[in-house]
Amino acid sequence: MAARIADGYVHLLTRTGLDWTKKYPSAIAALANLNVKTIYLDGELCGFNDAGLRAPGGDRRAKEALAAAKARGVKLGDYERIAAAKRKATAARAERARPAIPSTKHLSALAAAADLNKRNITTATGARWRAMQVIRARKRLDMTP
Repeated sequence: MAARIADGYVHLLTRTGLDWTKKYPSAIAALANLNVKTIYLDGELCGFNDAGLRAPGGDRRAKEALAAAKARGVKLGDYERIAAAKRKATAARAERARPAIPSTKHLSALAAAADLNKRNITTATGARWRAMQVIRARKRLDMTP
């Protein structure tokens, strides 16, 4: 978990970029009291009880949840299935970007990203384009110059 404080605003971000600010209001309140203008903290969040001791049972609850999922027939640790699902999702995102890419074929990846951003065309996930994203999208869509 990373905490970012900038211009008086505090954000908690996961390593995958999810904004978990609303999930931890007490952590946000504590971070907001820091006397800093801008800071980026990286670490882990742990549950503690009122005595300041690590909250017991977290590991036990996780193990129980995994055991229950396994009992329901959920296949745990099937990395090939997970990788295949990620590849399928990536291909689907690339296809959603297909209409925007051909008009930039004559441009460098950096210029193409700038052009797409200038025209307010976002990536399939709604983000702004970067050169590496253009390169990867072109490669996935067999549109390399």
